[in-house]
Amino acid sequence: MEKGNLVLYKHNPAIVTAVADKIDIVLKGGKTKKVREKDIQLLHKGPTGNFEELKETEGQIEEGWELLIGEKPDLEELSSLIFGQYTPSTAWQAYLLLNRTIYFKGTVEEIIVCTPEEVEQASLAKKAKEEEQAQWQAFMERLKSRTTLPEDKTFFIDLENMAYKKSRNSRILTELGRAKTPENAHKTLLELGIWDYSINPWPNRYELSLKSSSAELSFFEDDERVDLTHLESFAIDDEGNTDPDDAISIDGDRIWIHIADAALLAPPDSDADLEASRRGANLYIPETTVSMLPPEATEKLGLGLHEISPAFSFGLTFDPEMNVDDITLVLSNVKVTRLTYSQADKMLDKGPLKDIYEVTSRYREKRISNGAVELSLPEAKIRADENNRVEIRPIPELESRKMVTDAMLMAGNAAALFAIRNEIPVPFATQPKPDFDKKPEPDPASQFASRKFMKRSRMSTVPEGHGGLGLDFYARATSPLRRYPDLIVLQQLRNHITGKPILNEDQVIERVALFESVSGTVVSAERKSNLHWKLVYLLQNPEWKGSAVYVGKKEKQAVFLIPDLAMEVLMPVKKDLPLNGTIEITPDLIDLANQEVIFKEIVEN
Repeated sequence: MEKGNLVLYKHNPAIVTAVADKIDIVLKGGKTKKVREKDIQLLHKGPTGNFEELKETEGQIEEGWELLIGEKPDLEELSSLIFGQYTPSTAWQAYLLLNRTIYFKGTVEEIIVCTPEEVEQASLAKKAKEEEQAQWQAFMERLKSRTTLPEDKTFFIDLENMAYKKSRNSRILTELGRAKTPENAHKTLLELGIWDYSINPWPNRYELSLKSSSAELSFFEDDERVDLTHLESFAIDDEGNTDPDDAISIDGDRIWIHIADAALLAPPDSDADLEASRRGANLYIPETTVSMLPPEATEKLGLGLHEISPAFSFGLTFDPEMNVDDITLVLSNVKVTRLTYSQADKMLDKGPLKDIYEVTSRYREKRISNGAVELSLPEAKIRADENNRVEIRPIPELESRKMVTDAMLMAGNAAALFAIRNEIPVPFATQPKPDFDKKPEPDPASQFASRKFMKRSRMSTVPEGHGGLGLDFYARATSPLRRYPDLIVLQQLRNHITGKPILNEDQVIERVALFESVSGTVVSAERKSNLHWKLVYLLQNPEWKGSAVYVGKKEKQAVFLIPDLAMEVLMPVKKDLPLNGTIEITPDLIDLANQEVIFKEIVEN
């Protein structure tokens, strides 16, 4: 290397200013560096005075390429043939032809002349790119003038992927100068009329499938079943329920809790079981239900869907203190009558439901004496029909609902006790007792404030108490068609009583860990989806008015509960409003994409 040489340094031109142990170079812009000889490549010996000499020169590129087809030229030959001379300026221009045109590629040391086939292919690709860019610019002009065409749909995939959180980039948002967030993408799609309010992005954002399991169910010779069809059994659910997986009956002093025998069709490690483990639970959102087991499982096993239903039945008796005394577990056939909670509530003063109600009420008293916490906060059932009209129905506090809840807790308590006594590994549900100085009062503000004292429940193969339920031991077992831990418990108990191998503790722990890795996303997607459709309901009913109850403060604002919507909202503090005081409100601003709603108080003149 010599002073004045034009060299290439990191794809940029540089001029050698001195040569010693290291080589001094100056870059365009005046920055100097000391480099090793292997860090640079010679373009022209020069001398090169300054970078102003490297002016763009017109050359015969295509003609030169045609003459060089099949050759292996060096930089000097390439420069001379295309630009008619070899100077620092033309050497630099020749280098710029490499990998930046369709005719030449390679490096300074090895220049490759593209074949005619490669040039033709590259030419077509370049033309297609130019056409695509022209189409894009025309689309953006239509977009900004709100005159998009039906055929523009493909351009919006970019925006939809961002709204669904499948992409971190959006060309459209960049062009519009908007922040690249899923919320902005959603908002833009709504503004442009590409999406309407009925599109709920949340399951997709949490990467949850909107198709129910299609795994193959296991069919095998059934074990012998006990005939319990002589008992009047009742499956009691919310109106519109489509997956009845529990029922109750009574026979003298023995109460029976019947559970859909899901382990019959989804035994451990079957295709259906493995798919259910990956899903964790049914996804319940207002517009649909996505099942962790194939819908065929519910069709075959749902209690009361056929005249006779196969079940896994818990037969329980209690001592005078309402502790579970005798536990009988059997595979059974049952005859089930389906009722809504409202229907059952009217039957609690007569027949079998009266007797069941009396037993579950005593059991509830026992739990409460053990410290069980019963928080009563607004709940609502939300449904979006096939026309995307939203219905919100507050869930009333009915005695029949309490009866069913306690019957299911009996079964969960019995499942845990039976597993402990027989050394069967199952996922126990545990929860420390809440840090209450005293039990919460029944008013909304007290109930709301008590939530912060409740500790999180967890699952473990080590049996411990469940303080929130007031139970010594508890294992969720009554919803095996829709919740994976319940299916695990049922599989373990079923295999034990039928003499089949059970899972060991490590296998149960592995399954619990898999469930916990996905269950949070299912819960979050359901919560976000419910809020989405509540806001859609308010958009569909802009004149909505309702009551809001003042229950506390948060972030210097007042917290209100809206019972009719089962919503918690923040509003400005009203100094003259006591806790549990109510105001009448109506929506003032609804931002569906950001899941925000601002209510205003209705002030009478």
